Parts: sequence; C-alpha cells; structure tokens
Amino acid sequence: MKLRSITSKIAKTLKSKAFVSLAVLTLMGGIGYGAVQAEFYPDRKPFDYSVPCDAEDDNIYDRCGSLTGPVFNSFINTPSYGDERAFVDARRSDQTAAGSYENVLDNVNLGSQEVVIRAYVHNNANQGTNESGLGIAKNTTVRFDLPEATGNVLRARGYIDADNAALVEDTVDFRGTQNFSVEYIPGSAVMYNNKAFTNGVKLSDSIVTTGALIGDDALDGELPGCFEYEASVQIRVKITPEAPTDADLDFSKQVRIKGDSTWKEVVNAKPGDKVEWLMTTQVTGEGQMDNIVVRDQPAPSTELVSGTVKRIDASRNQTLQDGPLFDGGYDFGSYSAGSGFYTMFESTVLGDFEGCERRVRNQAFVSAKQQSNELKDVADVIITKENCEEPEEPIYSCDSLNIFKVDRDTFRFTINASASNGATIESYSINTGTEVVSSDDNVIEYTYAQAGNYSITATVYVNVDGEMKAVTSNNCKGKVKIDQPEEPIYECIAVKASLISENTFRFNTITRVDGGASVKHYVYNFGDGSEATVSENVIEHKYTKAGGYNITVTVVFNVNDEVRSVECATSVKIDKEVKTCPVPGKGHLPVDSADCYENCPIEGLTHLPKDDARCKTKETPTTPTTLPNTGAGSLVGVLVATSLIGAFAHRFALLRK
Repeated sequence: MKLRSITSKIAKTLKSKAFVSLAVLTLMGGIGYGAVQAEFYPDRKPFDYSVPCDAEDDNIYDRCGSLTGPVFNSFINTPSYGDERAFVDARRSDQTAAGSYENVLDNVNLGSQEVVIRAYVHNNANQGTNESGLGIAKNTTVRFDLPEATGNVLRARGYIDADNAALVEDTVDFRGTQNFSVEYIPGSAVMYNNKAFTNGVKLSDSIVTTGALIGDDALDGELPGCFEYEASVQIRVKITPEAPTDADLDFSKQVRIKGDSTWKEVVNAKPGDKVEWLMTTQVTGEGQMDNIVVRDQPAPSTELVSGTVKRIDASRNQTLQDGPLFDGGYDFGSYSAGSGFYTMFESTVLGDFEGCERRVRNQAFVSAKQQSNELKDVADVIITKENCEEPEEPIYSCDSLNIFKVDRDTFRFTINASASNGATIESYSINTGTEVVSSDDNVIEYTYAQAGNYSITATVYVNVDGEMKAVTSNNCKGKVKIDQPEEPIYECIAVKASLISENTFRFNTITRVDGGASVKHYVYNFGDGSEATVSENVIEHKYTKAGGYNITVTVVFNVNDEVRSVECATSVKIDKEVKTCPVPGKGHLPVDSADCYENCPIEGLTHLPKDDARCKTKETPTTPTTLPNTGAGSLVGVLVATSLIGAFAHRFALLRK
C-alpha cells in the first residue's frame, strides 16, 4: 500500500467517531475470560488479512491493520499463522517436529518431562505509522503465569502488554496420565525474530513474574508494527510427576453475579453488587480421601454476607458458621471416589479502593490426609466504579500472596502487588513465622528447620515521592504447616512381562515411593546378554533365540539425596527361534529386517544397499553449498533452522502488509 494512501486512511480513521466507540467497546466490554473457545482475552474485533487493504473504504478491520497505534495479535486468516489471538501453545522438548506445538498438550508427564511454551508476538500497527512513532509499541513485555497447583490438567497463561497498547492474553493447557506440577527452568527464556535476534536472545527470568522486555533490535521494549517485526518468545518448564495414589482430588473455584445462572472464572461487577463464590471438590480414582479441608482467602474489596457459607452434597444442604472457612478451613471428613461436594458463600462488592477499576482475586484451597500438598484455584472480579475519574495521587497495594509447597519443609511465596501514579515497587519481604526474608524479587523460597504451624505475612516496600512506605493486607497473609519427616519408602513391587508380538515383550516395572524418595532410572538385564538403562518404567525387547530368560531390573532411587538400588525379577519363555541377518556386523538383526543388507562401499553412498543402481557408478553425489534465497525479510529460513532444535514456531512466516 502506498504511503500516500495509508496516510489518507489514517486521517480518515482518526476522524471517525465510530472507530473510537468501537475500540472502547472492544477493549472495555467484550466477553470475559474463558467465554470464547480459544480462551484468549479480551474478545476483540479482529483485522481480517483476507480483506484487501483499501484506503478509500470505511472498513478499518482489513489487511491494513491498526492505523491509530499498536494493537497486539488481532489478525485472523493470515497465511503464516491463522488466528493470532490464540498466540500461546506448547510442545514436549523431545517432540521436535514442526507440528508438535499444541494448544492442549497431552502426556506431559511422559518422555522428556520438559515442556517448551511459546508465545507468538505481532504488533498489528500498519508499517506506515512507524516513521512518525505512532505505530511503535513502547515498553513491550511478555509474561507467562504458570500453574502452582498439582494436578493432571493444568493451565498456563501468556500475556503481551505495552504502555501504549491493550494487554492481550491466551492460554495453553497441559494434560498428563497422572498428577504433575510445573516449574520454570531459570535461564530458559529466549526470543527469536528476523531482525537482530535470528539466533535468539536470552530474556530476563522476570518473564514468569513481572514480565520481560522485548524489542526488534534491542531489549528496550520498542516493537514497530508490521509482520517483519513479528517475534517468538519461549520458555522451558520442568514437569514433575506426582507419585500415584489410590484416590485423587479435583478442585475448582468459580464466581457469578447473584441471579446469573452461569459460573465463570472472571465476572465484571460494580460496587454494591452481590457475587456468589463456588468451590467444587470431587474425589476420583479408587478408595477415598480423608480429612478433606477446604479453606478460602477472600478477595480484597469484597465483604462476606454473613450466614451464606454452605456445604452441599448428595445428602445435605448445610449452612455453616462464617469463620472457619477463612481461618484454617473446614474439615469436611471423608468422601469416597466418585463423590464430592460444593462449598459456597456470598459477598458484597465494595468500592473501597483508589481509582476507577480494580481486579480482585479470591483464592481457594483444598487438602486431605492423602493429599498434603494443597490444591489451589482462583476466581476474579473486575470492579468498575460508575461515573468515575482516575485520581492523580499515587496508588499502591499488596494484592495477594500465593503459597506453594516445594517439598516437605520448603515453600515458595509469590507476592502480587501493584503501584501506579508515580509510586514504584522497590522490594518485598516475607515474615516466615521464624524470621523476615527480604528480596528484590516477588518470589521468595524458604526452608523451615523445624516442624510446626507458621503464620505468614508478606510486605511490599513502595517508593512514593522519595519516601519508602511498607504496605500489606489481609490478602497478603497465610499459613503453612511443616510435617514431621516421613520415613522414606522405595520399593520395586514387580516387573510385568507382556507378549506384544512374535518374540517381543513389553516389560513394565511397578514401584512405590514416598517420604521424599524418587526414581532416578531403571537398568534392565534381559538375560540374553543385552542391557538397557532408561528413565521410563516401560521398555520393549525382542529375543532372537528360543529358550527361557531370567530378566532382572535394578531400580535406582534418589533417597534424601542418596542413591539406593533395589532389584526386581521376572522370566519369559521363547518357543520359536528368530533367524538373524547373515550380513557381517548385523547379526543382531532379524533376517527380515529392513536394514539387513550389505552397504555400498563407495564413499558418500554407504547408506545405500550394495546392489542399488546408484552404487554401480564411481561418481559421488554433490551437495549444494548455498541455501535458496527466500527473499528479504523472510522468516521461513529461520523457522526451518530453529525447528530442528525445537526453538521456533512451525506456523511462522513473515508477510509484508
């Protein structure tokens, strides 16, 4: 599109009151979190790449993109990516094929037990607005919010934000065959683009806390508009499977405006509204869960409606006392697998905060005798005051404290705080109940020396016009319990052998670990002179000769940082001998193996069979010394190279508007 035509359309757009109104509705209204299938937020009217850019029409959502400033990830129907609003996906690190990235990633607890999470970043401002600076996003950051709970289905969120652009959000879900937890691998954050960082550049670890700055040629937060400046940001996370138990807990937290019929993760409300909170606890698996304790951490700027706390299950609708739910929790006793209960209460939304809008979060937790690590889920209310003007005085608050149990005596505390209108956050501290630990980072880990119950208080230190102020709140307080050390359990229960095809067996080693013990790896001796060391408990092996074989498995455990070994054994019988390959050096292969052939002796052709027609000539193949030119600004070459190391997106390709 010619610059003159772009300028004409920009001027026309800026004069359009309809554009301003629609933009406000798109950013401030729309649909809430989780209301659209792709789980992106906010629900916004997209720019359609399939509609040609026309400077003379009134359609401001065509291929021209935004003509009034930065807008992130709002194109649809692009040949390179499709729908940019769904910009977060993931793959296992051992899945390197281009199509491995998924929005719902299965079996994350298997294989490498490491996941690459990726965010595609594109400023949709038209390239014609960059020269004046109108289209350049300022202080652009990318942030990932990782789940802190343990479960077999967990969700991570990705955010793209800038000073002069609206924040956008998308989600990616992880599913496992057993419960697992997710932990960021420090130093793994990397950004790729087709400018200065084709080989990648490391980003700050703040990407999983406050966000990390990105940019097109420097990490200065400046990102111009147009496809040639698109980028991919990725982090790696460790997946830690939880030792299997007979029964599991499923837990969720939801909210709705009183009178509505639909429960949601996020609702919009105004001061004076009544909201209802719902916690759903369900026991799955086999057996039962005992001493199921549900507790709640109320959202700021809300007030409990007395007498509304209830427990509802198949046999009762019970009104409870107000206090215990919010002070240590209610012990609801035992529930068997296939059953569960609801916990509900009602709150009044308050306007007791500075400014015109505040997003507040209610956090709920559940634990049990067989599930000592608390599961957590949250629900949010966005409170908007009517007829309100934002104040000019500084605003700061300690919004919430998230507590995650790392192991028996170590906890991770994440402090969420906000500051605006000239106030800046300087540092954080945690009163652990035994001492005060300070940090410039809002994530603090602490290991307790003794068992016991401890009350936790988080404090945020804010600089307000040169004066340091300390701020906390009831939502920045919590409790932890340190249990007495358990005697570690590490056992090899059995090795199960299953015949899956002629002379091929699958061996499954069953172990039991508890009290801090974990499996490091398995060493298999198949009884035929071959061995294998693997990290997974399932392996397949093919025997070539008839006879009986005794199989031993040495399971190597990590027990309180010490290596311990335990053996299991089984046996199998082979009735039919497998004929082996007669080619020298390949006697370990069956005679019908695809690799049972004599190789071509000519250098450069040794991968071919000797009787291949190409092996009849003494000519050697030539290899191109240069790659084909894909054109200026093409991202395809970068993608092909980096996909081989699992570093970049299979869907990315640069397009010029």
